[in-house]
Amino acid sequence: MRNRALAVVLALPGLSGAPAFAQDYYPSRPITIVVPYASGSVPDLVAHLVADKLSPALKQPVRIEVRPGSGGNIGAASVAQSSPDGHTLLLAESPLLTINPYIYRKLPFLAERDLVPVAPVGESVLFLVINASLPVATLPELVEYARLSTTTLAYASSGSGSQLHIIMERLSRAARMELLHVPYRGIPHATAAVVSGEVAVGMTSRQGLGFLQAGRLKALAVSSAARSRAHRDVPSLGEYYPGMESTNWQGLFAPAGTPTFMLERLEFEVGRALAEPGLRRRLADALDLQPLPLTRIQFSNLLRTEREHLRPEWEHLGVTIE
Repeated sequence: MRNRALAVVLALPGLSGAPAFAQDYYPSRPITIVVPYASGSVPDLVAHLVADKLSPALKQPVRIEVRPGSGGNIGAASVAQSSPDGHTLLLAESPLLTINPYIYRKLPFLAERDLVPVAPVGESVLFLVINASLPVATLPELVEYARLSTTTLAYASSGSGSQLHIIMERLSRAARMELLHVPYRGIPHATAAVVSGEVAVGMTSRQGLGFLQAGRLKALAVSSAARSRAHRDVPSLGEYYPGMESTNWQGLFAPAGTPTFMLERLEFEVGRALAEPGLRRRLADALDLQPLPLTRIQFSNLLRTEREHLRPEWEHLGVTIE
């Protein structure tokens, strides 16, 4: 993963004590966390785990509202357009705020203008996988196999313009190997296509771990710059191609204009919850999420950097969605 010191969140500057002013005046009623994806998705499960810890800490119910649709845009727009009073939050994955602004022509909100980071929850890697029958065992072997193949190898993605599409296109350019893009509707369908042999190569998330453990897929690399702490036996893309990195983080956001003292209170309580070993284990074991120990300001800078880094990728792909 990224080269960041894995300090406990509570030890970060500014998080040594809860803001006293915020504790007196906020929150004054139940808080809603909007999940802009389907029920049972990883963000939905994350939101429930975090809400269970936040509710007693904030002394208010923390409710989950699932509002899927349009790649997460519907739920995100509802939060962006809500009152900036700290009582409506968004649980988002990185593609919603770093990819969607480039590929959707018409959005009812501007992520950079209308949403502000509250706190990161964690990040996970993606896996470069191949069908188990493919006669290669490493990424260099795959590159050589693709170059010598009489037919163009096909790879699966979770859709045109998706994070998986971008990673594979970057890899094919860096490795100078020709691959055929076959988009599917989501990671589960893309993963199933590699398992069945419809395509030879693909990227998958934790949803593919069962197939890896069963030997029906082979993992050639993880999508981070360095090896994942949770999957140390799998090389990283950055080992082969320095600078290539793409992890998937989860984080809480609030409407722009939310008072700073409310953001500070939320940041503190989320950080305190994530410092609990029990919650960290559940996030890691059940959802393959590792800590992302950043302050709210550092998280905002990370988001800005990723957006700027991805801009040329979208210009190269030229993918747009109405």
